[in-house]
Amino acid sequence: MKAHRFIMTRISRSLLLRLAVAAGMALPVSTAAGQGGPGSGIDRVMQPDYLQRDLPILSEGLGLDETQKLIIKEFFDVYQEDVSAAVEWFKDALIPQVTGPNPPTQDQVTRIVFGLVEEMAAKKKKLTNALVNDIKTQVLSEEQVAMWPSVERQLTRVKSLGSGRLSGENVDLVLEVGNLDLVPALREPIQPTLEQYAIALDTAIKQRDEAIDASRGLAPSALQDSDHAAYLKAIDELIKRRVALRHVNEQYLEALASMLPADEAAALRTGVLEKAYPNVMRTLSAERMILAAQEIPDLPADVLLAVVDLEHAFRAELAMVNQTLIQTIRTAEPEQEMMKAEQHIARMAARSAGEAPKRDHRPHEAIRNAFDQREAMNNKYIQMLQELLSPEQFGSLPGNKMPGATPEGNVVQPPGGGGKGGEKPSFNSGGTREGGRGTGTGRERPPIREQP
Repeated sequence: MKAHRFIMTRISRSLLLRLAVAAGMALPVSTAAGQGGPGSGIDRVMQPDYLQRDLPILSEGLGLDETQKLIIKEFFDVYQEDVSAAVEWFKDALIPQVTGPNPPTQDQVTRIVFGLVEEMAAKKKKLTNALVNDIKTQVLSEEQVAMWPSVERQLTRVKSLGSGRLSGENVDLVLEVGNLDLVPALREPIQPTLEQYAIALDTAIKQRDEAIDASRGLAPSALQDSDHAAYLKAIDELIKRRVALRHVNEQYLEALASMLPADEAAALRTGVLEKAYPNVMRTLSAERMILAAQEIPDLPADVLLAVVDLEHAFRAELAMVNQTLIQTIRTAEPEQEMMKAEQHIARMAARSAGEAPKRDHRPHEAIRNAFDQREAMNNKYIQMLQELLSPEQFGSLPGNKMPGATPEGNVVQPPGGGGKGGEKPSFNSGGTREGGRGTGTGRERPPIREQP
């Protein structure tokens, strides 16, 4: 009964985040959809593809009237009830097979779970297709049906871009262009290219998601039959599709930027980089201190000029360092994802052999070294600033507790000395966090409708 209650609670609350079974055996299920490990996409299988919160996007994109909105809302309610019933079927089918006086082995549990997950995926796909067909045939006009693909692409971007693992994989250029608030004279010429991008991105997202599902389907044989080669081949294909999706964003970023005036093009590139590489693009402590130093009251003119010159030198060097860091991340992240898959297989093999699995969450060495080099540069400029100011002036800068300290309270080390200097990137990678969700820049951005 204890195992039964645990399974019910975990399935209900987080949909197989980590399933425990009878006799204390742990099921090796990872639901990090972006990682590509066993269980990738399980969360998505258990969730409805359409939710009530999608209705505003449909309403705006299709121009729904009030009656249509009410009917679609009712359709969504029935669909979500049907998906919930399918989840209940999953639980009812699973629990008797993994509990009882003769609990199955860990290998058997894994096969049972993944087999039921595939059945659940098929059930939900059938329900989703029926929902879309009913909306198109019973609610929408011919004109609205013609607009459906454009709105569906927007929903795909909203729902699926978050499954990215590589920096730049989660970027939505439709959204980024919308944030520029371009005047019609600038927006209209780029609209055809933006539409081409939306179609290309939609294709890349679906191909990546298919690869996620394929890797999930191979997980049981990889873990129980030692068919590691086939599984790792599927992961390699998934990584290639992630890279292809990232390439779509990079390709169309340059195409769109080339069609805009210099200021708007620079703003677009900056916004995209901040979204794709937040750890790279964040403000460093040296910059904050240099800017604060320029506001010190009664700062002698020659010192102020030296601080301004220091700012210019800092920005020029930082631009080059960040460019190198981004290139390092682009190259290293796919290798890191494959390394994670290999480590996952090794952990599962160790667990099956009754050994304690080893965990290694260290970032790729090249990424770590690149951030260390930028940290050294950051500390170098803090030290140079300290040499321009008196101890009292330097100590007055925001965040300083004592002369020779950074805003984080760390004592400045000589260049290359390994000081902390406030440079503390959080790793899974340069632009995304663990769990497959992209990290933003703290800016709330309203959804922008793809123009028909």
